[in-house]
Amino acid sequence: MYLVRSSILLLIISFTVSGCSYDRGKICDYELYENGNPKKAKSTEYYKDDFRHTEYNYTHVSEYFENGNLKLEEWSEFPRPEHRLEFYESGRLKSEERFINGKLDYGIYYKEDGQVERTTGKLIDWITQKSLRKQE
Repeated sequence: MYLVRSSILLLIISFTVSGCSYDRGKICDYELYENGNPKKAKSTEYYKDDFRHTEYNYTHVSEYFENGNLKLEEWSEFPRPEHRLEFYESGRLKSEERFINGKLDYGIYYKEDGQVERTTGKLIDWITQKSLRKQE
């Protein structure tokens, strides 16, 4: 048992000494209007693992009208957008767009009264999207 513990400890030390590193964190940035209402909020979560050669940056952006209503909400895995919602100043949904590999897959656009103006593409479920990403 002592030999197994020692081997694991030496393995961990060798990865650390060899220059392999692990980094994870979150960066947040905010802007406000002069009246104190939020104008823009952006948060980025990042993950980097040199041993596995993986890097991940996921960003969420929210923009607001001066009256405090949501203007835009966007999710992306840097540098590719994944999902975007846009709103009218009244608070009604203006558009919803979903992307696969950074390209617009589906979009639905609304008039200010809430009626559908037009749609583009086709909506693909998230499981299918994951399998398409793995093929890229």
